Amino acid sequence: MDTYYSRHTMVIGIDQATRDLIWEKRLVAIHSPDNKHGTLPPDKDNSSMNPNDHSPMGKRRLNALLKLAHNGGYVYASYWMSDTEVHRVCGIVLPRTSIEHFYGTWGSRYDGCLGRVADLLAVPLTDVKLNVPNFHGAPARGTLCQWHTIGSRVADLF
Repeated sequence: MDTYYSRHTMVIGIDQATRDLIWEKRLVAIHSPDNKHGTLPPDKDNSSMNPNDHSPMGKRRLNALLKLAHNGGYVYASYWMSDTEVHRVCGIVLPRTSIEHFYGTWGSRYDGCLGRVADLLAVPLTDVKLNVPNFHGAPARGTLCQWHTIGSRVADLF
């Protein structure tokens, strides 16, 4: 199975309560609310599971989630609980896992969105390992992407 890196940082546009739920439920979640033109719909998030309905960045995130859900994979995930507190875990997404809509709340990052319903797409982690090493060399950007350079270091934890 391939290995993926997932980050749930303070800047992904959701509020802390939503980020806390993603952590508590051990989910890998993406938030790609914009449309294929890169603009944010005025009243609700883009909830399409078709990558072609999203901006280039959203399309990349969604393609990674679709591949992970279909084929399964190892995931190294970072959950930012504050500017100084980060939980790092490893888990497995089983092959043929259904992608579910996970509803939370927008934070204050974007004007006019505070308190709005945030429509995220998520898959659950299984066999979660807590307090894993802080592997260096994680992809610099992106909420979810395949992590080629990690080799077997994540898989070796299982």
